[in-house]
Amino acid sequence: MSWTRTNPGAGDPWGIRSQAGIRQTGADNLRTTTLTNLQTAVTDAASATWTAQAATAFAASAEGLIPDVQVIITGLETDAGALNQYAAMVEQIQDQASAVQRQQDDAQRDLARLLFTSFGDTAETTSPWSEPDPNALERARVLEALRVTRSTLTQVEVRWDELALQRRAADDACVATLASVGSRGNLAGLGTQQLSYLSTTGLLQKLDGLSATEITILLQNNPGLAEKFRNSPPDAAGVDAWWSDLDGASQAALIAALPIVIGNLEGVPYGSRVQANKHNISAGIATLEKEIVDLKKIVEANKDGSGTRGGGSGVARREAQEKIDALRDQISYYSKLRDEKVQFPDPATGLPVTVTGHNILVFDHGHDAIAEYSGLLDPVTGNVPAGVDYVGLYVPGTNTTLESFDGQVTRSEWFVQQPTDQGTVGMITWKGGPFPQDLEAVSGGKADALGQKLAHFGEGLELATSAEVTGMGYSAGGSIMGAAERAGLALDRSVHLSSAGMGIGVRDLEQYPVTADVPHYSLMAPGDPLGIIQGAEAGDWGHGGSPLTTDGFIRLETGYLENGQVSSGQVKGHLAVWDRNSTAMNQLFNVMVEGEVELYAKPQMIVIPGSNQPYYTNPIMEPGYKPTLVDVEGGEK
Repeated sequence: MSWTRTNPGAGDPWGIRSQAGIRQTGADNLRTTTLTNLQTAVTDAASATWTAQAATAFAASAEGLIPDVQVIITGLETDAGALNQYAAMVEQIQDQASAVQRQQDDAQRDLARLLFTSFGDTAETTSPWSEPDPNALERARVLEALRVTRSTLTQVEVRWDELALQRRAADDACVATLASVGSRGNLAGLGTQQLSYLSTTGLLQKLDGLSATEITILLQNNPGLAEKFRNSPPDAAGVDAWWSDLDGASQAALIAALPIVIGNLEGVPYGSRVQANKHNISAGIATLEKEIVDLKKIVEANKDGSGTRGGGSGVARREAQEKIDALRDQISYYSKLRDEKVQFPDPATGLPVTVTGHNILVFDHGHDAIAEYSGLLDPVTGNVPAGVDYVGLYVPGTNTTLESFDGQVTRSEWFVQQPTDQGTVGMITWKGGPFPQDLEAVSGGKADALGQKLAHFGEGLELATSAEVTGMGYSAGGSIMGAAERAGLALDRSVHLSSAGMGIGVRDLEQYPVTADVPHYSLMAPGDPLGIIQGAEAGDWGHGGSPLTTDGFIRLETGYLENGQVSSGQVKGHLAVWDRNSTAMNQLFNVMVEGEVELYAKPQMIVIPGSNQPYYTNPIMEPGYKPTLVDVEGGEK
């Protein structure tokens, strides 16, 4: 309420009391209806005729709401009490201000009269040689009255200052109560302005101990909270320590009420992120379903269009229906991620274990981000089990989208399914944001930004596993991985497969602060168009140096479509490296598990006698070719 020093009682006490009454009525209604009904429901559930499991679950759910309702009731009653007290204080200040105003008005009238008198007839001066002043006594009386009046006005000014202080104190007391724990529960001190000054690390500390309802309210009042975590993610090690200190109830509340943050927060155990991302997937489904509802309105509005041969209304209807079909496919995929029964081998026993839903480590529908772990997570730690010896971090390439991500995961799953006596494998497929599409891939800018995100993801990966980690970047994913290495991504080995480059601006392995000395491998098949432009850069155009020719990289052979079978033909082009039985796929797997790999057989240029035309040999397709095999070097993060 706006008030001034000379009007410290500004405001409507009865309006304030009306607001207090609204809050008290709300508290009374919650107590007599909602709270009573919840308590009755919990009691009735014990005697329900349904199955025991369902009854127990329902009772637990209803009982869990009671404390939150009680917090709201207490808050409303606290607000009502604070507002009633504030109204009384304002009313008291108004009464005092009226009295001071009357005193000031009277004194000002007296002052005006006395000044007129003192400067009027009685104020005329006489000559020092004249008779004694007959008005001397009256003059003395007037001067004394002036002194008293001026003193009164000074006292009035003091009273205005005192009333201003009283009003300020009343305001402060009311605001403090309305922002207190009694009023806002654990949300006290978490206003929008206070939160704006906090770092994301500081925000995490404030979230400790909040109920799911309180977190929901906090997020509704501060919709930019999730964006703050996206733009300035906290240190993964600090998050790990913070999460470990939370009790189970606090962790569950955060997963339920703040899944968009928890599901994508490095340092939170993967198992908890998987739980949170099931909520995020459901939210994504709801968003897609809403889009379908809107598109159906377009279909309905254009139902009289003349179809594929018609004019504008027919085109609009057809395009809307095509979008609906695509969105339904995406909903089906999201539902599979959340609900599908998936089997993974137990690293300890080798026996299959069935889990519900995929292990989604990152999911942000609105920001086109997803990552999936192919393998079983430890049910105790929530992270990669100690029995997993090798983890592959696969970064796919240009044109990867949420809709096409499933195909990238299928590639990763091949590695998990391979039989080996060298250890157990887990795979992560990562797409931490919008990937370059089509000609966007010419520029390295987007890949560079994604590399920063991948490096931060790597901080969480280091905490989640003690296994040896191999980075696998394909096409634009190679540039993304290179940018991540430049930003400090820790790996034991790095493989560039048909890579766009080492990362924008990177020309030397020494530019990788953590992985400069770990083994780096590269593969590229003959006829891959990226081989023509790889290594070229001009400003933002290009993706850094070539992994094929830069010192320190070990180039491997992409070989045959059927590994070891010359008759199957040679792997050629950009996509054939993913043929499941190819030499290239086996090379990737052997790099990951520290097996044996085949070095690149470099073609030799031969000039045909009598001709200036050069001819390049193709060693692996020539009779008697013998591959050069070497053991994969171990790395150290």
